[in-house]
Amino acid sequence: MNRILFFLLLTGALAACGPQSNAQSQGSSKVYCSTAEGQRLRQQLASLKVGKGYSQPIGVVATIVGGRFIGTPYVAQTLEIPGEEQVVVHLSGLDCTTFVENVLVLSRLIKKNALDSASYVREIENIRYRGGNCQGYASRLNYFSEWILDNSRKGIIEDMTFDFGGFPYEKRLDFMSTHRSSYAQLADPANWKAIQQTENELNALSRAYIPTENVRTAETYMQEGDIIALTTRVEGLDVSHVGIAVRREGRIHLMHASTTSMKVEISALPLQEYLAGRSSVTGIMVCRIKEVQ
Repeated sequence: MNRILFFLLLTGALAACGPQSNAQSQGSSKVYCSTAEGQRLRQQLASLKVGKGYSQPIGVVATIVGGRFIGTPYVAQTLEIPGEEQVVVHLSGLDCTTFVENVLVLSRLIKKNALDSASYVREIENIRYRGGNCQGYASRLNYFSEWILDNSRKGIIEDMTFDFGGFPYEKRLDFMSTHRSSYAQLADPANWKAIQQTENELNALSRAYIPTENVRTAETYMQEGDIIALTTRVEGLDVSHVGIAVRREGRIHLMHASTTSMKVEISALPLQEYLAGRSSVTGIMVCRIKEVQ
């Protein structure tokens, strides 16, 4: 059996994912990483060390890093492992969110000059979990609205949606709690109640979106490397898809893990035309990656 489950503290990431850095543990978080994925991570980090263009703004670096994943297979639910919640390392297949997370993490590590496995694990935990700490399934930033909010509070990204012409996004979030059977972890009553509490807290906060018909104007304000989240008509859900902005011939295109081609690609159509062909999409949220201090 190829998959090996490592029940390790973050500071013990040496056995799972390669040489240990001087990074401090963020608690008792555990890492789930197969031998193959650990090797893939080490190869990815080594190749990034010899990359070019890293003196550019972090958004440009993000497009360079994202480009290295072009052609990577789309694989859903790689974070859904059996047993307790752990920090999953999985690069051989990506869904739209894990693609964006890995681009963001690796870009930040380049800017920090910290391209080692332990730093990667610490950084992926930091952006994936509320407050930067993996403390069970309900601590994962499952709703992208909260992902934006939490990572804005950490100073990692900045929500630009209102600045780019956004409108209030008045939508009640309850998709997870009302589709309990779709999430294996919600069979646990404690997880289900915790998700309901998260939804209630999010529903008390203001959010913004840019309607599809206004995206062409918003494109003029976007920069390469901006994170684009697609808002949805699905009842109870905020965001259905995410990707990275790249500019081609003056227009913004979406670099993303596509469920159509089943791989990471750059959309053939510019962003507004891409969105116009998707009736379930209502608009976008836009975030800018902040420079590492």
